[in-house]
Amino acid sequence: MLRRYLRPEFINRIDEIIVFHALDRKQIRDIVGLQLERVKRIAHGQGLTVEFDNSLIDHLADVGYRPEFGARERRRQIRSLIETRLASAVLRGDIEEGDSLRFVYDDDRSEIRWEKEAKVPRVYLRVVGYSAIITPLSIFLTRQPEVIMTESTHNPNGQPASTDTVYGMPAYADRAAAVNEVHARPHLMIQAPREMLQFAFMTGGNLTKDKLAMNELSDRLRVAEPDQSTAFHGLTWEDGGLHCEKHSEYSTYLWCAELDPETGEPCGENPFKHGFIPPGPVVSGVRLTFLPWNSDTEKEVDRFDTSSLCYSLVESGNAAILTDFRQDDDGLTHILILARDLKPARAGALAQRLLEIETYRTLALLSLPLTRSMTKELRSMESQLAMMTDEMSTNSESRRDNHLLLSELTSLAAKLEACVAANLYRFGASRAYYEIVEERLAALLEEGVSGYFTWWDFLQRRIAPAMRTCLSVKERQAKLSDELTRNISLLRSWVDVELERQNRDLLASMNNRVKLQLRLQQTVEGLSVAAISYYVVSLSGYFLKGIPFIYDVVTPVMSVLVPVVMLSIWWRVRRIRHAHEDSSALEKS
Repeated sequence: MLRRYLRPEFINRIDEIIVFHALDRKQIRDIVGLQLERVKRIAHGQGLTVEFDNSLIDHLADVGYRPEFGARERRRQIRSLIETRLASAVLRGDIEEGDSLRFVYDDDRSEIRWEKEAKVPRVYLRVVGYSAIITPLSIFLTRQPEVIMTESTHNPNGQPASTDTVYGMPAYADRAAAVNEVHARPHLMIQAPREMLQFAFMTGGNLTKDKLAMNELSDRLRVAEPDQSTAFHGLTWEDGGLHCEKHSEYSTYLWCAELDPETGEPCGENPFKHGFIPPGPVVSGVRLTFLPWNSDTEKEVDRFDTSSLCYSLVESGNAAILTDFRQDDDGLTHILILARDLKPARAGALAQRLLEIETYRTLALLSLPLTRSMTKELRSMESQLAMMTDEMSTNSESRRDNHLLLSELTSLAAKLEACVAANLYRFGASRAYYEIVEERLAALLEEGVSGYFTWWDFLQRRIAPAMRTCLSVKERQAKLSDELTRNISLLRSWVDVELERQNRDLLASMNNRVKLQLRLQQTVEGLSVAAISYYVVSLSGYFLKGIPFIYDVVTPVMSVLVPVVMLSIWWRVRRIRHAHEDSSALEKS
């Protein structure tokens, strides 16, 4: 049949042809027995004794038997019918440590049930850390316990330590959160061979996107949804684990799985395929391979680009870390760890440190494209400021109006401040990320390998200039802002001087007007004294002429009366004017 569809050149390269036959009922029954033995081991690790009756094994082997689907359907049935129910019973308290259970299939009721037997001696064992993702049962103690981030703690009484009191005294309200912060992000517990995939998604702090992604994964993998109220949570299933950590502007998703010894590929289903809904665009992707250090795995060095290969020894020479910081066909940065005699805790801490270096390196350099786009705009602003400054230094007659220049400078300053405000967070975040990269690199304590870069030397040579470029743009912004502020202050001073000059001229004009009004008033006063005196003297003359006895002496009397009347009227007018001036002074005071 192969010769009908394949060319002879291809068939000639095939060493052996193996024909796989469908599984029969006996083989399915044996596989069910093996799967149930695995459940027994898991339960035993939690202090439970579990036995499975033959009736249950026969039922699981016969129900829904379809040879074309093989044994995978049996695995799903065991997970849903036994593991999930058993885990739920443990959480409810229906089953306690030390219980002995026997699972049977009741033909009369067509259901699976268990029977409790006498308790075995109780041994206390408590695993904390992922209470929200208990189901399925394998979360308690899987065949891959190193994948689960847990912290084993207990007190002498076998009960959780109280957070409400300390030594019988009331505890501070926020004490528990502060104390438990050091355990909020435990390291992975890993052993070679293993592969990790970590993606950093730019979410902008939108928790809804993370929730949708985790809900899709829990439904596809058929595990319970995690408690997403915490910044660090995850999912664990038979073939691996996924851990999610939320940050202020991004979220990281880490998948850890064993490697198949024959194919070298991760075992189990890849959670980032088959319809995975990313919570945002990918900002960083890392593939980390953790292998035992031997002559065969040393050949993995040839997979990297020698021109940028970073190769150094860490953990006192017990591990080697390699990467070329280049993107593979999937757009991922490949990191390789070769380890000998490295404990799972130290291996997990080393892997997490390398993942953080690559993630924070990418985040730190996000400001570099921004600085390149801002350089042109800053250059334009600097040219405009230089032209305005030159115009300000020219003769006042040849330059534009100061108010117009002040308006243009103020508009330019507002534009610059808007640009600074828009990029303030990005520059600050990049600086913080770069400091974290430096801290993680220093914590590696690398030992150089002859002929290769160390991680510190390579990244410092590449990242430091980029960060200095970002810093220089930030400093240019600050200097340009200072120069604009000084020019605006100078021009504003000129405008103020001009306004004071105008006010001075206005006051001088008003003073001249007051003097003219005073002179006019004095002239009017003289004319009024003369007119009033004329009328008074005339009336007095008419009065005296009416007297018979003094008619003949009227003329001499009038000649004497004229100066007296004029002086009297002048004095009276002067008194009236002074009275008005005194009243005006009192009102002003």
